[in-house]
Amino acid sequence: MWLGPETVCREASADFLQRLSSYITRSGYNAALGAELKKRAFSCAAILDQGVTSYQRFGNELTVLDLPKLETLTRAHCGGGLLFQHCTSDWDELVRFVARRDQTLTYYGLSPGELSHFARKLNGRGIDRIVPVGQALNFDYIWDGYDLLQEFTRRTHIVADRHEDTYAHAK
Repeated sequence: MWLGPETVCREASADFLQRLSSYITRSGYNAALGAELKKRAFSCAAILDQGVTSYQRFGNELTVLDLPKLETLTRAHCGGGLLFQHCTSDWDELVRFVARRDQTLTYYGLSPGELSHFARKLNGRGIDRIVPVGQALNFDYIWDGYDLLQEFTRRTHIVADRHEDTYAHAK
């Protein structure tokens, strides 16, 4: 998702996709034929069913589908270098789209204040982690909203009987 005026979003998208495509080429990554065929079939279905308005293909490794509205995105995804993109200048559009099952949001170019404001607007409905682009799969002790150290630590809670304490002092 691109956040800002449409002309700025389009320029940022074109720059990003060119850089990403160049990186993929330099890295020597080649998509397997099966993954590419699955991605093409999925893309055709998305064009028909999800209101996709633009299909961009950067070799077998990267395909980009433009969505005019987030509401049409079904969240189904085939992987393999497929990206959906959407441009908006309205944070509330993203807030309305987020569901409980949405776990990680990656970002670039947003301030901590903007991210905090967004998280407060979500009011706990979704998004457990907000991390910079490239860090979505980094493992941390907080994962999917759970503090793993606390989750995997067994604690014994002892509640003293107040009456027993009174009897011990009275004898």
